[in-house]
Formats: sequence, structure tokens, C-alpha cells
Amino acid sequence: MKFFRYFLLGIVFITINADAQSDGPLRLWYDCPAKVWEEALPLGNGKTGAMVYGRVCMERIALNDNTLWSGFPEAGNNADGPKILLQVRMAIDAGTILSKVPSAGGAVSSI
Repeated sequence: MKFFRYFLLGIVFITINADAQSDGPLRLWYDCPAKVWEEALPLGNGKTGAMVYGRVCMERIALNDNTLWSGFPEAGNNADGPKILLQVRMAIDAGTILSKVPSAGGAVSSI
């Protein structure tokens, strides 16, 4: 019986979510391909990225990876992160600038 309730609730949420996303067309449409890097569409996750130019017959994709610039793979994790996380969250909630958190120092690099 519990399974049926959760299943029915899941169907309701999926239906509501699908209806909320169907209000307008969610697509990018361009008349011509990008000519320069600034016109290309960026794709990526912050570590590995690509700029897609949108050519039809012969696509051009500019790839980038942070190891190309640093010379070695980097995990991206700060070992001291858990120690300062509470102070950084409190500073964000208070609306103060992150550089004013004394123990954060240079620990917060990608904001």
C-alpha cells in the first residue's frame, strides 16, 4: 500500500514538473554559425570545457581543460574546506564579503 502511494505521488510530481516546463520553447536557435570565440556556445563543468561554433558540414569545437594550463591534474578539493565551511556560510548569510572571514584567507578561490 505504501508503494502505491509513493508511486502515485511520484506520477503527480512528474506530471506537474512536465507541465511547468512546457510553457515555452526551451531551445537556442541561431541563423548562422559563430565566427569568433566570443560568439561560440560554452559547454562544460568548470574543469573541462568546450566552445561549440555551430557549423553544419564541418563542426569546430575548441576544447579546454584546466590541466592544460596548470600542467598537472588537480583534484580541486581544498583540504581545509570543512574547517572553514561554517564560517563562510555564516558570512554569506550575514551578507559580508568572503574576504572578511579571517580563517578563509585565500581558501575560497572560485566565487
